[in-house]
Amino acid sequence: MNKICENYKNSLYSGLSKIGKCLSSEKRIEILDLLVQGAKTVESISNETGMSIANTSRHL
Repeated sequence: MNKICENYKNSLYSGLSKIGKCLSSEKRIEILDLLVQGAKTVESISNETGMSIANTSRHL
């Protein structure tokens, strides 16, 4: 039972860490806000955020 709990905790912490990384940039949060409004191309996100296409793509 302890091994199951340990695996669960490790999985949970890993997932929370990924969420934290996603939210660690104001540009990523801005991109998330745009994507919540609907599907968009990398080019349109780039135009709306003022970032280069390459940088926008890296954030995605």
